[in-house]
Amino acid sequence: MAAFLKYLEPWTVPALDTVDLGIALMLKTTLPNYVLVTLGDRMEMAHSIEGRLPFLDHQVVELAWRLPSHLKIRDGVEKFALRQAMRNLLPADAVDRQKHPFIAPPTATDAKHPFGAMIRDVLHGPALAALPFFEPRKVRKLIDRLTSLPPEDRLRLEPLLVEIASLCIIHDLFKMSSSSDPSAQLSIQMPSTEALA
Repeated sequence: MAAFLKYLEPWTVPALDTVDLGIALMLKTTLPNYVLVTLGDRMEMAHSIEGRLPFLDHQVVELAWRLPSHLKIRDGVEKFALRQAMRNLLPADAVDRQKHPFIAPPTATDAKHPFGAMIRDVLHGPALAALPFFEPRKVRKLIDRLTSLPPEDRLRLEPLLVEIASLCIIHDLFKMSSSSDPSAQLSIQMPSTEALA
């Protein structure tokens, strides 16, 4: 824990306000470990795509860092200065649109899709009970209710269900067990890439 806090460094910089502290923490954690992995070089280069992330140009980052917090976020509106700068160049619906991530079409909540079927199998199997973080009965009840939920609710639940299933799979693959019950160990069969296409 001490090494992690030392790595984060901003915790030891009391001069940072709340907004800049949040940005500094994101630059140390989410940016290299999530954004650049899923949206940047690793994912692009894995598919022989040469991508560019113009907002990560060091001069743009340095300028944005120097801006006062009230120009970075105001009244809950993120990227405030950028929105104002583009207001006369872009349509209002683009400038005022709420920030949202790029997401793949939902498949984890679709029981007819091979990936959705695998998620259901994992979450109805014994691996879920071996994790101390979740109440299996509630997770399974949610899974069973998916077909009755509106599409927007299913879309909202997609990342959560993938996360829980991923933890189950990792737990099984590394043979971690919080239970002495051998039935908690599960050999999960991953579908072929053709089945997921």
